[in-house]
Amino acid sequence: MHNGDADHLSGIKKKDKYTMEVTFDKKKVNYLTGFISGPLLSKKYLSDVLVKDLAKSDKIRKHPIGIGPYKVKKIVQGEAIQLERFNDYWQVKPSLEKIELKVIDQPQMIKALEKGDIDLVNDATAPMAKEAKKSKENIKVLSTPSLEYAVIGFVSHDYDKAKNKTGKVRPKYENKELRQALMYAIDRKNGLMHTLMVTEVKLIRMCYPLNG
Repeated sequence: MHNGDADHLSGIKKKDKYTMEVTFDKKKVNYLTGFISGPLLSKKYLSDVLVKDLAKSDKIRKHPIGIGPYKVKKIVQGEAIQLERFNDYWQVKPSLEKIELKVIDQPQMIKALEKGDIDLVNDATAPMAKEAKKSKENIKVLSTPSLEYAVIGFVSHDYDKAKNKTGKVRPKYENKELRQALMYAIDRKNGLMHTLMVTEVKLIRMCYPLNG
């Protein structure tokens, strides 16, 4: 389907001009977040572009059209995207007339905030948040609980890449007490904070395999 070979997609039905009905063959809790993993595209606008050519098309790379409150005015590859308010947006009229998204190296972001070159940094890492809190330029750091989770596991088996299957158990992990000792020894909280580059994590519970 992604190569443009399919001429039909089952489970999707058009209800009216603005509504579609999707039917799944299995239940899954994250359908609402995982079903649409990318932007909705205009069939009318992109009808002359083959599916396999979408990613490199100028209509996607330079002049994209979406359904959001802003429209693209200019794209400078690798540097910035200039957006302007879409006055015909179907919901509440956007407050800002224009927005510019800039590509800035992480080590320079806090300095850019302090100098007033940028107004906002999205998805700041924990080191950046700590640096911002130490700033004398009254930078405000906002945070919110995440829906993400992480699991720590061990590579207990060899993996046969050619056959795409799990191989033999690695001898050192056959010892149940060793596996348990490793889990108890790991500083999970600080380890996850460092790995995920976040300012806080909440440990839910230990999660052992059924065989220990």
